[in-house]
Amino acid sequence: MRTPCAAQCNTMHKAALRRSMLAIRKENASAAISAAICEKAARLDAYKLAKTIMLYVPTGSELDTARLFAFAMRDGKQICLPRVLTDTAMEAAWIGGGLKRGAFHIFEPCGARTEAIDLIFVPGVAFDIHHNRLGYGKGYYDRFLAQYPDAVTVGLGYACQLIPEIPTESTDKPLSMILTEEDFLK
Repeated sequence: MRTPCAAQCNTMHKAALRRSMLAIRKENASAAISAAICEKAARLDAYKLAKTIMLYVPTGSELDTARLFAFAMRDGKQICLPRVLTDTAMEAAWIGGGLKRGAFHIFEPCGARTEAIDLIFVPGVAFDIHHNRLGYGKGYYDRFLAQYPDAVTVGLGYACQLIPEIPTESTDKPLSMILTEEDFLK
């Protein structure tokens, strides 16, 4: 059982880990590696079987999903993106209505909300070998993923983002898979 003190220490540790991993990711971000990881993602069985996929528009040094977006368009996938609703919630919306700058200056879809998602590609600051993800600390993806227990979730990141263990809390949602240029954790 976690005590309030343990939870606070865990949060402080996560903040330090987040700062360190953001710097490491920034140093190692690469368009060529992003493209290679997107090609691997398009070969996943989960991708081939999915009708509806959720991508993300990268910000900062996040892995660029442009190539995966192109594959999804080519393959006739229905594509949605995250859209922030409040300080604590986001939803998935179709890309058909175009994009506009939204929360955190990230491009978001203008289309209608969707609830049918087979495959969700998830960005991260860091990932671990237990399929845990460290995000930016607001919990948007954890709350969102809790609404889609049947969707396959794939963390996309660079090999430098994969670490042995991330401190977790009861609200953190592990991913189905993690894909880097060097690893595929299933």
